[in-house]
Formats: sequence, structure tokens, C-alpha cells
Amino acid sequence: MSDFVGVTLKELDYSTSVQSQAATGAGYVCGYAWGPIEQPLTITNLDNYAITFGKPVVSNKISYLTGASYLDYSDSLRVVRVAGEGSKNATNVNYDYATFVLTNVLGDVIIGSKFHNASNVEAYVVSYNPDTFEMEVKNCNGAFAADDVITFANNATAVIQSIASPQYAKLTIKDVEGEFVVDETITNGTSTAEGVIKEISGNVLTITLTDGVFLATDTVSGSTSTATASMAKAAEYVDVGTGGILIKNMDAFENMSVPYKFAARYAGEYGNSIEVSIANAETFATWEYRTLFDGAPEAGEIHLVVVDKDGIFYNSYAGNIISKYSYLSLTSGAKDEQGQDIYYRKVINNRDGYIYVGSTELDPIDFVDPIRLGKGEYFAPADLDLIAGYNKFSDQEKETSLYVFCGNYSQAVCNAVIAMVDKRQDMMAIFSPTSLDMLQHSNINDTVDAVVAWGDSITMSNRVFLDSNWMYYYNQFDNEYVWIPMAGATAGVNSRCDTVNNPWDSPMGFTRGTYLNVTQLAWQPDKDARIKIYARSINPIYVSNQAGVVLMGDRTHVIKQSYFRQMAARKTLIIIERGAVAYLMFYLGENNNRQTRQLVTSNLSDWLRGLGAAGAFRLAQVICNESNNTQQVIDEQKMRVLIRLLMQSSINTIELQVAVVNNVATFTENVIQGVF
Repeated sequence: MSDFVGVTLKELDYSTSVQSQAATGAGYVCGYAWGPIEQPLTITNLDNYAITFGKPVVSNKISYLTGASYLDYSDSLRVVRVAGEGSKNATNVNYDYATFVLTNVLGDVIIGSKFHNASNVEAYVVSYNPDTFEMEVKNCNGAFAADDVITFANNATAVIQSIASPQYAKLTIKDVEGEFVVDETITNGTSTAEGVIKEISGNVLTITLTDGVFLATDTVSGSTSTATASMAKAAEYVDVGTGGILIKNMDAFENMSVPYKFAARYAGEYGNSIEVSIANAETFATWEYRTLFDGAPEAGEIHLVVVDKDGIFYNSYAGNIISKYSYLSLTSGAKDEQGQDIYYRKVINNRDGYIYVGSTELDPIDFVDPIRLGKGEYFAPADLDLIAGYNKFSDQEKETSLYVFCGNYSQAVCNAVIAMVDKRQDMMAIFSPTSLDMLQHSNINDTVDAVVAWGDSITMSNRVFLDSNWMYYYNQFDNEYVWIPMAGATAGVNSRCDTVNNPWDSPMGFTRGTYLNVTQLAWQPDKDARIKIYARSINPIYVSNQAGVVLMGDRTHVIKQSYFRQMAARKTLIIIERGAVAYLMFYLGENNNRQTRQLVTSNLSDWLRGLGAAGAFRLAQVICNESNNTQQVIDEQKMRVLIRLLMQSSINTIELQVAVVNNVATFTENVIQGVF
């Protein structure tokens, strides 16, 4: 408002129009071997899928390929990875250090160097005090003993006078009598070998070795439990260290302490293939990867590579360098001449796809020998994990996919997903029968009964779509065929229909309902079987001689006859509801008066007129006037808008009438009724 020479100026914005909201794409949840946990990501193709979530493994193959099958039809898949309890990211292992007291030292003991005894048992020097001759070591790959002569990498030598901290051994035992307990001392029966039990796992005792050597011929006994056993083989001498930590995703990493030098970016065994190799100014000249860089780092700088040692990542190979960084600074807050961050922690944590840098400082040894990550673990998700993943799609503002679908998941998971989509009211859930329903029966009648029983166990909802088959699908990662549910492909058929045609077109039939890349169906329902399952609102999929594998049904999972029973009508309503809500939100805070109501009515009517002309429905009417916005409604600070629709109906049955007449006969009709 402004006053000028007695004239009042008021600007009104009538340019706001209704925009149709994107109404396609799908959401999916799976227990992948790699990738961020509980974080929805957009996947556009199969390569993107495998790079982000790794390749299929035994525990997730069916579910993995169910998600992959959707990508045969659409480039819009929102995916959430979930993992079971106990899953961990691989880390560098924090070992318990041993302290050796040396004598007869000849030459220089260099921190970070490797040394060995006459039996080629090796370890690394972490620190050395030339005044006390105390040397701290780690990563022992066997047993050292007092009086061992050790030789260093620079050919310096020394004699171990004493070992002041523990080493570890794994004892594989048999013929057990009684029960060993953690923290008790265990001894052998023929010498003075002894140790303290640190961990018990089946028939393996991990002990802190305090004296002697355990042999394959030994009998061992506990000091407090009085349990006894025979050694199944000679003791294995190992480093026992702590490692592995669950970092679900980047948001979790930024809000937690990671007491390691490095951690794999994501939980699972994939991280155990990662090795980090670092060179500084002093070690660059002999570094294995020096030819990949144009020069040595300066003092206080490092070059760093991340290596896939086992070749486990997608499109990788053993020894492949998967990340590379040059001239990173070891100084916190360091920047280059252009003001860009070069502090190694910040750069790697912001950019890398394979590792995080934790809070533990690097040791001198880390510039000599690579740091291998380990103790990464992955456990398959339980139903509660899958449900939590699907609930990531409950946020209407962030997640706009029209569909969610499930793999070979339980009834409890499916019904929880239905509860989520019913609460949202603008999403469809698509399910297939379980493997037990599909792959365990020898005749059609048993399969029909199993499919009907499965469908009856699923919560009735007009936001649910049930298909009825599994397919034999090519797994290109392992060059094999695998039976998978068709829910992913069915969601893809719907998305393809939305994109190539219109969301208000039915996804069924020989024009829009054909499937891709189906080698074989789990069962071929005949006409009677199709009628029986369709009567229960389960949509048949079968092989047609005319069109191949085809979806021959478009019913939502309700029995009562209504427009909500039609998939196309249900999707049309979602599109209209989304568009209307997105438009009407801009009227919050405005006055509920005649001018506002007329503007709402006019804009919504114009928008609906365009949708109707495209075939979304037959008739539409917008009511937003004094009839539904009474003074009481206005005083309650509300505005009421009613959209009335006369929907289209897809053809499910065709009646073909053929009449043969002569020129004098009354027309006689012969009716041929065909179903499907």
C-alpha cells in the first residue's frame, strides 16, 4: 500500500497457477552389501545401482535383483539400504601394543621400521627409547620370546631381554570336559606354557599368552573351572585388536566420535578389501605408487591412495586404485592459494566414496606400510529394519515417488508398508506373492489357492496393487538366472505407463502392460485361474501368444466395486490431490473472502479442464463458495474446497456381438463373451 496524490495503490497477484506435481518413480528398501544406511538415494540405471550399493551377494540376491528389474523400465528409483544388528564399517585395527626391552643393540632402531626374528616372525617399531632400551611394537604375526635375536629393516640387530606386555594365541581344542570361562588362566599339561582366556568362540579359545608355546600334542586345563581339553592343532599366534564401528551414513559420521585413523565409508565386508597407502616427503622415493604423482609432497604434506586389494568393488580389480589424493596437508585448517581446503581429514571426509578419516593421529609407521582395514561386518536386516527403511518414505515433503514395492518380504513388512502409504494417502504399494507361494507347488490349483491365501493375508487397501507371479531373471553380475518376485517389474510397468502415456491410463493389457527381460514365469495361469485370482483383486500375469508376458489386470486390493478399485482412477486422484494441495498451500494466511474463493475456483477449474481434455476424467467441478464456506467455517479460520469428479473406466472385459442375418430376418444376436 502507498498513498500518492490522494490515490491508493494496491497490487494484487493473480498470476499464481496450478502446476501438476510429478507423479511417477518408485521407492525400494533392501539389505545391500555396501552403501549408506537409512538414507534414500536416487538411482537412475543399473551401473549407478551397482556402484552405489555393490554387487548382489548370496544373502540379498533375490531382493537386489527385484530392485534392478524396476530399472529396466524407469530411471527414477529411490533406494534405502538397511542392515541388521551387529553390522559394522571396517576400520584400521587398534592393536594392543607389546613392549620389548632390548639388549646388545647394534645400529639404529628406526621408528616405523619392520623387524623379524630367526623364524621370520615380524612386527613394527612404534616407539623406541635409547636410554631405557624399551621398544614399543605392534602387528606381531607370531610369537617372540626372550633371547630372540631380531633384525631390523636397516640391518640393525638386537636381542630381546624381556617382553613386558602380552601377545595373543588362538587355541583350537577338542574332547572338551567341563566349561572354560573368560579371564581364567589356562595351562598345558607338558610344559610351562600358559595364558589368560580373552574370548571363547565355539571350540576356539583366544588367550593372552603369558609364557611358553602351546603345541598340537598338549592337553590344556583351566585354573578355576578345572575344564580340560586336547589341542586339535598347534596354537596360532595372532594380533588381537579392536576394530569395526557402525557409521550409518554421513549425517551419523558428523555427529559421532570415530576413534580410528580410517574407516570404510559404509558397513559390511566390502570395507575389508580397502587399503590406504600414504607417502610423505621422506618415504615418497621408495613408495609403491610414486609413479602416479608428478612429484614428492613437501614437508607436512602427504600423497594418499585408496586401494581395492581384493577387487571386490563393482568394475574394479585386485589392486585397483579407487581414490587418489595429492599434496594434502597434515595441518588442521590448511588451505591452498585459492583458499580451498587441503587438510587431509576435511578433503577426504567431504569427497571420498570409500573411506572416512577418523580422529586418531597417523603414526610414523603409516608412511612406511599401508593401512589395511578390517573387521567390517554385514548382517541381513530383520523385519523391523526393513520397516524402518520403508518409513523413510513417509515424509511427503521429501519423498515424492508414486510407488513403493517390496522384494520377497514377509506379510508383516508388507502390512507395515500399507500402513505407511495409507497414512500418506498419495502413494501406491506393489507386492508379489512369496517364494513359498510361487516355487513350491506342482500344479495350477495349488498355486491358485496359495496366491489367493497370500492375497487375503495382505491388508485391504485401494492404495495397494498385488501382482501374481515370479520371473526367471538374468543376473548379469554372476552370469546366472535367478527366480525373483515381479513387484519391481510391475512398478516399472506402471512408471513406464505414466511417462510414455499418462498416469490416468491403465497399466494393463497388450499395449501398455507388457514386461521386459522375462525368461520364464514361475507359473502360467490359465483362464479359470486368472478369473479366480482376479476376483480376489490379485492381478494376473501370464504369457500371451500375441504379446509375450503381459499384466492382465488393473485392480487395487479392494473387493467392493468402486472407482477406487481401478488402478488408473486411483493414480488420477493422487495426481489431482497432489497438485491441488501444492497450489492451495499458497493461500494459507490469506483472507477467506469472495475474491479469494473465486480465484481458487477459477485456477483449479482451468487446471482441471486441461487434465480432462487429456483424458484424465470425464467431468470435473470445483466448489469453493458460500455454500461450503459458511460464516462459521470462516470464523474457524478454514477454507473448504470440494472437487467433484466423474472418472474414466478402463476396459476389463470385451463383449463381441456377431450377427448373421438375411434381408428379411429379424436381427438375431449371437454373443461371444471373452474374459482377458
